[in-house]
Amino acid sequence: MSEFQQYLEGFSKAPLEERVQYFRHETLRSLNFAKGYAKLLELTANSSAGLPEDAPQLFQKLLSSLDEIGQLLDALVGRDETE
Repeated sequence: MSEFQQYLEGFSKAPLEERVQYFRHETLRSLNFAKGYAKLLELTANSSAGLPEDAPQLFQKLLSSLDEIGQLLDALVGRDETE
């Protein structure tokens, strides 16, 4: 289990101020990763060489970063993933 997943488990029990600070930090981290992966894909797609061989991995990392943001939003409002 990743550090991110471990923290999410105890997230709802933390004081609100701590949850908001963590949410901001982790959301910005995930958002910056997503922006970076998207920019890499954009630059390579616009080049004469086209998409790189590792494009599927970059897309997966982009989607994973966006998924983390969704999980953080759910945790912040106390929504269970099974809902």
